[in-house]
Amino acid sequence: MDTRILRNAALAAGLVCALNAPASGDEGCAASTGMMEPQYFATLPFRETPFAPQRGIHPMTAEMAANRNHYRFDYDGCGRVTWIRFRLGETVRGLNDTANYYHHAPQVEVQYRDGQEIRRFFDRHGNGIRSDGDVFTEVYTLDEHGYPERLEFFDEDGQPAANSWGVVRYEWLRREDGVVVETRHAADGSLLPLRPGLPFYTVHFHYGADGWLAVMRNVDAEGNPVVNELNAAQDRLEYTAAGDLLSWNVLDAEGRPAEGNGPAVAHGIIERDAYGYESVERYADASGAAMHSAYGFGYTRASYDRFGNRIERANYTLDGTQLQARDVGYAGYRMEFDPTGLMRTSLELFDETGAPVARADQGWARTEFDHDADGNVIEIRYLDTDGAVIARHDTGYARVRQTYDGRGRLIAREYVDAAGNPVEDRQTGVARIAYTYGEFGFADAVQRFDLNGEVLAP
Repeated sequence: MDTRILRNAALAAGLVCALNAPASGDEGCAASTGMMEPQYFATLPFRETPFAPQRGIHPMTAEMAANRNHYRFDYDGCGRVTWIRFRLGETVRGLNDTANYYHHAPQVEVQYRDGQEIRRFFDRHGNGIRSDGDVFTEVYTLDEHGYPERLEFFDEDGQPAANSWGVVRYEWLRREDGVVVETRHAADGSLLPLRPGLPFYTVHFHYGADGWLAVMRNVDAEGNPVVNELNAAQDRLEYTAAGDLLSWNVLDAEGRPAEGNGPAVAHGIIERDAYGYESVERYADASGAAMHSAYGFGYTRASYDRFGNRIERANYTLDGTQLQARDVGYAGYRMEFDPTGLMRTSLELFDETGAPVARADQGWARTEFDHDADGNVIEIRYLDTDGAVIARHDTGYARVRQTYDGRGRLIAREYVDAAGNPVEDRQTGVARIAYTYGEFGFADAVQRFDLNGEVLAP
């Protein structure tokens, strides 16, 4: 193993947590009038654990951010993050492909009190939302040095909640050598994997001198690397100078390259554009030779518009042929946006020749989106390869119509056929859904109706 990656691990762990560390006290920060200026970043760095702080990479000026997607970070007088907003210019928008496993909302508020860091989530209109499942708040408990010791999830009533992976609690032990030991716990106390599809359980995180996660190890009770059922014991990560994840490398217990984890490859190599957006991901075997992943493709390629919106993505074989996926029947997709870059107007599927193709399991080749003046999607239409509106094979409806209240919250969804007549979703029997909002602003009551207007059981 390259010892340069693991050098100064203790220092690196300190760097990773620096933004979380309290200054002289929460009261001092609250009383400070010297607020830091906001900062703008093109994207967020890779995070394999919520232990890592909230930070951005590829800094931008305010002038650059006026015309591109970006994350705006606001700070308190002690330099701690208080808000993260994903925006295009001054407009908060829905997240795009730059978000990571642990960032799920267009706006995140961070508060600090009594040795805790508390995060709340908001949609692009400023309405409070549940994030990553049924999570109303994320509460980090910090040690005396400001490092996270525990992360717990709660609903709006203050009761424990699980995130979308079933985790109710993360726990961390920060060792003197800088290694961070992480476990994740379900409501019944059982240990959960690092994330779905990556069965690492008790994990040792090793940080490099630059503060980025360098190696993660799946370990036994004695701390020895253990090979999981997907032929992996360790992952070694490499980065560009800007902080972009450049490659991930699967290792066995002895630190040798191994073809494992979900893609069943030894190396994943990522190429990025000047803003840090992924343009190519390709794979290599244990010897370093190019190979196809377990999903059948040798590499993927993506492109973006001048705002930073992804507008095309496709899978390819090693010989450069676009690969048509067997289960869904398309090789890639294209997206179009309105002239402001804020509203997606269509998504079209294409085959290995680049021609429009219908999705095998649903029957549509193109989806079109209409918006209201606030950018809310008010109609979704499904079209065939000739551009005619058609009923989806799986659900039987051709259009979805949506209505919003004055705060931009969805209050009704209706399914209709190509001619605009109400129909039922043949999978659920639902023709219309109505949403009402309670004390905390969430859709606390959801009613589903059939074609006759009768209320269906939840």
